[in-house]
Amino acid sequence: MPLRPPFAAWKLNDTEMRDLEQIIEKAYKDRPNEDGQVNQEGQVNSEIRRSQIKFTQDRDLHAWIWDKFSRTNRQLFGFDIRDVFDMQYSEYHESYEGHYDWHTDTSPDVDNMYQRKLSMSIQLSAAHEYEGGNLEIGGVDLSDPKYKDKGTVVVFPSLMPHRVAPVTKGLRKSLVTWCEGLKSI
Repeated sequence: MPLRPPFAAWKLNDTEMRDLEQIIEKAYKDRPNEDGQVNQEGQVNSEIRRSQIKFTQDRDLHAWIWDKFSRTNRQLFGFDIRDVFDMQYSEYHESYEGHYDWHTDTSPDVDNMYQRKLSMSIQLSAAHEYEGGNLEIGGVDLSDPKYKDKGTVVVFPSLMPHRVAPVTKGLRKSLVTWCEGLKSI
């Protein structure tokens, strides 16, 4: 079996980015902001995550994301994937030191037949609009400034630990989504 890469990354061209921004604007325009929260034993822990998020089930956005997931998975990962699970618009602002500490995107939910297989993060802010806020994936070097460029897409296995470092200036915006498949036995 071929070795899977730890991640895939590419930059959307100007037309793709404009199209995505129009889809996102339509998909999230009437969606309320929520505090991004992590519950630990029934308690909200803002030391782990501080962000504003919105969710949608928009069909156009779903189709756009599924196309990117399925192409990337077919070329690089080879996971059994079935569908996109959730599409989250996220904002991390300097005023509250927006961040999301080290975590994985999988869950120990034993009652669910599906699990997240691939995670995707799409950079919606230009690099000059914020400082800090780097996406970091354990064991992967994403320190090159190109990974903060607007339109950069990063896809990685959901089991990999990752974080968004604290934003120290400005506002970092991203679209984060996950692709599910049957649980491994």
